[in-house]
Amino acid sequence: MTKLQYIIPSLLVVVSIIQLISGVLIYSRNKSNRINLVFLLLMITLSLWSALMGSAYYFSNFSYSLTLFLTRLLTVPAFFFPIVFLYFALIFPENTYKNNPAFFVFNSAFILFLLSFLFSNYYIKSSVIVPGGIDFKYGVIYIILGIYVVTVMIYGCYVLLKKLTDLKGIKRHQVLLFTIGSLISIVVGMIFAFILPAFNIYLNFLAPTGTLFCIGFLAYAIIKTRFMDIRIVINRLMAFFVLTIIYLLLGAVSIYLFTLFFVFGLNISTMIFLVLLFLSSCLSFHPLRLHLQTTPDRFIFRKKYVYETAIKELGQKCGSLVDGDRLVGLFSQKIKKVIETDEFEIHIVN
Repeated sequence: MTKLQYIIPSLLVVVSIIQLISGVLIYSRNKSNRINLVFLLLMITLSLWSALMGSAYYFSNFSYSLTLFLTRLLTVPAFFFPIVFLYFALIFPENTYKNNPAFFVFNSAFILFLLSFLFSNYYIKSSVIVPGGIDFKYGVIYIILGIYVVTVMIYGCYVLLKKLTDLKGIKRHQVLLFTIGSLISIVVGMIFAFILPAFNIYLNFLAPTGTLFCIGFLAYAIIKTRFMDIRIVINRLMAFFVLTIIYLLLGAVSIYLFTLFFVFGLNISTMIFLVLLFLSSCLSFHPLRLHLQTTPDRFIFRKKYVYETAIKELGQKCGSLVDGDRLVGLFSQKIKKVIETDEFEIHIVN
């Protein structure tokens, strides 16, 4: 395998992890909220798309039949993503849309019809991994899928744009940010997944990365408008992402150092090494996570973080102080720090 065939799957796995964690963390904040649940389903479809595409690249070196199978399989999330996106657009952000049975029946029947051709030449005839992409020849069903995806996604964007004229205030700002991210993601996805392959330009692996624009703009909406009341989600998402990078780097370095002195294989020394590596990772995970979760607060929610920290410190120190003058001095010191001024005094009137 070439270096590119290692780099592309790794990139797609990272994208898949980001997509999945984003969905799980937002859903975990309010499991009964329909918006949170649909957003989770949206992220699951994107995560599967990225992960399956990474698998197609990685296992393409084994056999042609496996490459063709995985190429067909990785397109399955594309059957479901448009309808989930449209449903999210309908309920976001007011969550007042009433479910229409005909909406689900029609789309489910159409998706099942398309899926029945998944492993036939009417869908994808051949598939070969080439440098930078997947060279596949498609049939009439794939064209129908493309038309379906484009139509549903355009209608979803139309729903969002229409809401921009109806909503006001914070909700309008939320829709605007999500619409911008969605439009960029859709354009990038269509270019690399449908348009360029039609001209024999294969950079398909860049299509899933385009969805990060949607996630990024939604994250910005969360930060600026406290959408879904999930400030803690931003903290945890960044903590888990940084922890993943740290553990991957430390694991790679540890394994490299181990191979300099021992044989890495099915032997007792390797087993002991892996067990120790696993235990050290488990023991360090919780304290590292708690420390990293406060990092976004220090920058993104800095004012709120300073207020909460000051209140916490005051609460801890006041319990051990009984002298009135010292208590006044402590309050004065903390208030100066919070409002960032030296011109503040507390006068006690008897």
